[in-house]
Amino acid sequence: MGWFVDVRSMFPYVSGGCLTPIIRTMFSMGATKVSILLFYRRVLSRTSGKRFHWINNATIGAILIYSVTCFFQLIFKCYPVQAFWLRYSRNPPYTASYRCANEGAGMISYSAISAVSDFWIAVLPLFFLRRMQMPQRQKWALAALFGLGFM
Repeated sequence: MGWFVDVRSMFPYVSGGCLTPIIRTMFSMGATKVSILLFYRRVLSRTSGKRFHWINNATIGAILIYSVTCFFQLIFKCYPVQAFWLRYSRNPPYTASYRCANEGAGMISYSAISAVSDFWIAVLPLFFLRRMQMPQRQKWALAALFGLGFM
């Protein structure tokens, strides 16, 4: 096979035309990231300044924009739209002409942006943890708790 692997062979639910698991996964990942950022806002609201709130709100906005963009990119990947799931139908076969964007590029870019945002969300509270007025041992324990985001 080499380096050129068809996306449909790696993700059988895409080749089956079932969009529901993909959309559900994209929505739940975005919602989970936003909920973690809202938790940070609640926990660190009294100890951090305007800078943290600005960074946190900007991150929430970026996650929402990126999630909505990826959702619509997935839905409107083919023209006409129904060709995305009907092109794999066998009974009756889809015979109309259609064009689709590169599926692999969309999934790779979504995965890369998701990995970067996961790293950013895990590192974000560590910048503000050093300013908190608490014993050093508690800071290390809290850093370890926030560090669980890397696992």
